[in-house]
Amino acid sequence: MKYSLIASVLMLAFLITSPAHAQESMGEAHKSAVADAVAELLDAADRDRGVGPLVRELAKEQEAIHTQVSEKMDKVGARSWVQSFLLGSDYDTLGELRSTLVTSENGISVLEKARAKALPSVKADIDLQIEALEHENAHAREFIAEQEGKFSLFGWLVRLF
Repeated sequence: MKYSLIASVLMLAFLITSPAHAQESMGEAHKSAVADAVAELLDAADRDRGVGPLVRELAKEQEAIHTQVSEKMDKVGARSWVQSFLLGSDYDTLGELRSTLVTSENGISVLEKARAKALPSVKADIDLQIEALEHENAHAREFIAEQEGKFSLFGWLVRLF
């Protein structure tokens, strides 16, 4: 009896601290897709000397922003299913993630304005990369909605009372 209680406590402790491995790869996939878009933007910046410096700067900013996004996605995804079930998602990190996405969207708006001044041969490439960045932002927003929509026992009890 004593050993089964200890085994149960150890198993519960393991479950609480073990990460959800399926979610961890989402941050890495996001980071990889953004890295490709940034590389293409840097290539487009090299072909257009007029808006090249601005596009290069915006591409590097987007890379830094989306590195933060992938780290936050990994942090939220690292929460074990037991913690998520009992306490809910990591709402602080989700709020930071939402704020970081707003910063990314502002950068994309500036990139769209720079695209208007770019050479015609470069505009199509910049459009594709803007679309890729917007797609990654949408993917991150879906991740946030999914995480916020998870059932939690504590959240259910709070709403009940």
